[in-house]
Amino acid sequence: MIEGVRNESKCKMIFFYLSSFALCVFHIYVFIEFLVNIKFLRVVGGSIGMKITYIICMVIVPFLLTVITIINSIICHRNFGKGLKIYLNYDPRTFKELIRYTDDLDQCYKDDD
Repeated sequence: MIEGVRNESKCKMIFFYLSSFALCVFHIYVFIEFLVNIKFLRVVGGSIGMKITYIICMVIVPFLLTVITIINSIICHRNFGKGLKIYLNYDPRTFKELIRYTDDLDQCYKDDD
């Protein structure tokens, strides 16, 4: 997504949307499989609370993060072509380029070349 936003590439953004949608479908599938097999999970062993914690951490949280990322990318995609590309590609100068620093030793031991 970062490359698609930075270059304002609609093809890369569409690919990102499709892959994110597939990821959301996968998370929903895993969650439905968990709900269907919840009776089987009680027989196998382990507490149901631990399994619910696992499904929250491994399915629900990543699903929500994916949805939030999709919403953010849609907002960015709507701003394509409005002259904001220069702000994303801004390359600030490094600290050494901004400040010319010479310490006292440089002044004491100047090169006599």
